[in-house]
Amino acid sequence: MSFYTYSNPISFKTCRVLFFISRSNKTKQEELANLKNNPERNNNPDLQKDIQKSEQKIAKSEEKLNKSITKLESSAKKVDDFKKQVETSKAEKEELTQKQEEEKKTKEAEKEKKQKEKEEKEQQKKAAKN
Repeated sequence: MSFYTYSNPISFKTCRVLFFISRSNKTKQEELANLKNNPERNNNPDLQKDIQKSEQKIAKSEEKLNKSITKLESSAKKVDDFKKQVETSKAEKEELTQKQEEEKKTKEAEKEKKQKEKEEKEQQKKAAKN
């Protein structure tokens, strides 16, 4: 089970904790299996109680682990969603910047055109006076 990927790094520390909890649960399950397979267990009530306690502890640990994994997956999804939003916002910003630059160039071109027309009119007036 892989909790951590490079494409979606949710708290590496959290992932390590989940990994060690998972490994610890496996160890506990193996120990429990050994206790159950022990022929002394049928004659020893204390051993029976230990087995039941171990089963309960393992069940609780697995429940906590599953909740943590669910939270981790939810957080990973949120991070992915935020990354997508950031990328979308960057693209929108780029489009807006390009649009503003085009508008600025258009306005400058219109200004230059008006300036040229004004200069031509002045030259025509001067030519008419002479």
